[in-house]
Amino acid sequence: GNGDGNLSAFDAASGKELWHVPGIRTLAGPAILDGVIYVGGDTGELAALDAASGDMLWKSDLGAGASRSPAVGEGVVAIGDSDGVVHAVEQATGAPRWQFQTEGGGATGTIAIADGTAYFGTDDADINHLYAVDTATGKARWSFPVPTGSDIRVPTIDGNVLYAASDGGVIYALEAATGKEIWNFPAAGATYAPPALIDGTLYFT
Repeated sequence: GNGDGNLSAFDAASGKELWHVPGIRTLAGPAILDGVIYVGGDTGELAALDAASGDMLWKSDLGAGASRSPAVGEGVVAIGDSDGVVHAVEQATGAPRWQFQTEGGGATGTIAIADGTAYFGTDDADINHLYAVDTATGKARWSFPVPTGSDIRVPTIDGNVLYAASDGGVIYALEAATGKEIWNFPAAGATYAPPALIDGTLYFT
């Protein structure tokens, strides 16, 4: 995607453009699963397109800008908007499944989906939260208020532990089932991307 409103596909070997679709202005990366592209736009739409041809399969109107990367899993496509609402639609049709209103700012970055739960953080609020929401119903399982009030990023999940970074320079380890804090680590500065967990070691910038 780009700021001019075109979603484009290119041949990976040659760089030749295969197709482009106008009218979807996004600065975030799309999600791709089983030959379908899912992309949100800053004019308030969430769209699914055929990856081979660019043909539109469905489009959902979210009502607020959603230039973020969507998450796909367990039959839903989930994405946050600029008004602090997280939307989940049916993966096959784009029909609305649920909406979840966060406390304050928009949902930061990509949502993580695992074991029937969607995990996401917020930004631009006085006190930001990391949320765990049931993917079937949209009901909150728990929320974790960030002690520093800082923006918090999409977590990395490993079994029953999730690791999330904040703009306040703190890495948090939480119980995935309850949101209870296990430990935190004060980093040297703000961390804007989810940590990477490899062989028992957590890496972050």
